[in-house]
Amino acid sequence: ALSRDAVKFIERAKNQPFMLYMSYNAPHTPLQAPEETIAKYNHIPNKERRIYAAMIDEMDKGIGMLIAALKRTNQYENTLIFFLSDNGGVYPESWQPNFNWSDNSPFRRGKVALLEGGIHVPFIAHWPAKIKQGFEFDGLVSSLDIAATSVAIAGADTSDGKLEGVNLLPYLTQEKTNSPHHALFWRLEEADHIYAVRTMKAKYMRQPLPDVGRSFFDMEKDPYEQNNLVDQRPKQQAELAKLWNQWNSKNINNILLQSWEYKKVRNDFYQELYEKNKADAAAQPSYSIE
Repeated sequence: ALSRDAVKFIERAKNQPFMLYMSYNAPHTPLQAPEETIAKYNHIPNKERRIYAAMIDEMDKGIGMLIAALKRTNQYENTLIFFLSDNGGVYPESWQPNFNWSDNSPFRRGKVALLEGGIHVPFIAHWPAKIKQGFEFDGLVSSLDIAATSVAIAGADTSDGKLEGVNLLPYLTQEKTNSPHHALFWRLEEADHIYAVRTMKAKYMRQPLPDVGRSFFDMEKDPYEQNNLVDQRPKQQAELAKLWNQWNSKNINNILLQSWEYKKVRNDFYQELYEKNKADAAAQPSYSIE
């Protein structure tokens, strides 16, 4: 349904610039796909993994529909397409089994983790009229850059500096060859003191996961984070901490509820309201009519 609606939008917008944001739920939970697509993957022993593969297949079909619509309306060559994942695949935990056999190798761990397995994801930019086919870029890039790039291409004024992210177009066209970001930063709101700062050369982080904790990695020599050098390079570690503190000083604490907090507050509210209504009803005297 999403892909069909998107195709209609592309066809309506064929004579004017447009921006389309497509956020597929596949291959996220719940795992479900048409039986005929699942049957294509009967060679996969694990049932959940078969469904997972079928979901990716269905997503590919949807993306194919969008590509076909762009070609049919003569917009394909001059349309910038970003394709990426929001995080690495699910990694098995004691509280969350690996339901789809995700494998983020050669990186460690996966979704939720601030190790590369959780944050280093495929990021594809496709624009035949501007980007050279097969070009690979290894600078630091964030999904925040998509908005900044899109706004810049649209010709909007971003001089107020309020829009986070970097315009990636000069890097995609190879006008610039350095990294768009000197450093990328993370701060998880679910708990205190879960953080990470990563430059091209090094990464300093803390997360209470097995064999992680406080960690420092040489990202040039050890991109797969196998050798924890925490406190062994105090000067470089302090520089990363300073960068993170400077970035964090501009942040404000989150006031939005996490999903589990929201559900609890909502349920508690209705339960309290129900109990009050029940008490009020019991206290209300009955009446009779003549």
